Amino acid sequence: MAKRAKGTGTLRKRTDGRWEGRIYLGKDENGKNKYKTVTSLKKTECQKKLDKLIEEKEKSVNIQACRYTDCQNPTLEEWNSIWIENYCKGYLKPKTVSGYESIIKCYINPYIGKYRLSDLTKLICQQYIMDVYENGRINAKRPSDIADGLSSRTVKSIKIVLHASLQKAVDEDIIYKNPANKLNLPKDREKGMQTLTKEESNRLLEEAFNSGCFEFYYLELTTGMRLGEILALEWSDLDAKNRTLYINKQVQRINGILQSETPKTKESIRTIAISKDCAKSLERLKETQARGTKLMFPSPETGTYRDQNAVTRKFKRMLKRANLPNIRFHDLRHTCATIALEEGVDIKALSSMLGHADCAFTMNTYVHATKKIKTTAADKMESAFEIGFESVMNAQTYLK
Repeated sequence: MAKRAKGTGTLRKRTDGRWEGRIYLGKDENGKNKYKTVTSLKKTECQKKLDKLIEEKEKSVNIQACRYTDCQNPTLEEWNSIWIENYCKGYLKPKTVSGYESIIKCYINPYIGKYRLSDLTKLICQQYIMDVYENGRINAKRPSDIADGLSSRTVKSIKIVLHASLQKAVDEDIIYKNPANKLNLPKDREKGMQTLTKEESNRLLEEAFNSGCFEFYYLELTTGMRLGEILALEWSDLDAKNRTLYINKQVQRINGILQSETPKTKESIRTIAISKDCAKSLERLKETQARGTKLMFPSPETGTYRDQNAVTRKFKRMLKRANLPNIRFHDLRHTCATIALEEGVDIKALSSMLGHADCAFTMNTYVHATKKIKTTAADKMESAFEIGFESVMNAQTYLK
């Protein structure tokens, strides 16, 4: 029998009459030889199976030898990994990439990650969007959370990530068109905004004073800053003479590390005015800190950035001690905006102070407060023409 060429495997007839083909795969982790075999009743069939086995081995070797993989028809899960590693990292902010990875891990891959890109259709994507809307909640953290579903805002974020990933696959000629184009997104769920009243806000300030963090919460309630923004404040950002604060960064936890990042939007970089009392309280706070302290509200343990989770835990304990509603820290921002509107602060000035992109967003977000403003405005117009109205009403009564 002629000797087979190297790399073509072995082919032999077994004692039971069947044909066996075998190829050598290399050594395992213990140094032992690894083989793979195929069998058939006919020699020609066995040879075909052996040839296919050799072809698969060569493909595997080529993939291992190559540094880069040409993914022709990947699953969505495989493509998401390629998209994040090659098209997001290094181009987008680390916090944005981290957010994308979280959405993909929690909400996209578990549902449709096993689909081949070529098999995804618009109908599948639409059904998926409604499924996560109704049943996508991983765990409910607050009483206001939807039991099983997600908020429309979260679903919109999921759709944005899914669309961006698939659009890059279109750009790279992996698929012909984006199946996530023009999906119908669910409307906002009716969900009341949680805010503190003026009386409750003052009780929180009393508790903050007893807890040694009055300046922090007074600044928050009077400016409505985001938690990351207030934690990133440095003393160089304060102009006590002109009573202004320059906001140009925020603290974020990225891959487990607290760091300062610039905001995502240009409107978030802003200079805001603070009250006279607020400026005075911050100056007193600075006097109590060690000379050379850079941060306005450093961690008492490390002297660096405070952990947002630690701030939130302390905030929850303060709410409980003061017998206040169990709200989120971010709801203090809503509280500030609501009270400001009720006190007659101009909507444009408030929008600028909060760092919103435009006034329309502010009005839509705090529609509950703007309704009260409109009613108050109508009442004021009524009082302006009260004399004329009463004169006409009296005259009509007299004529009757």
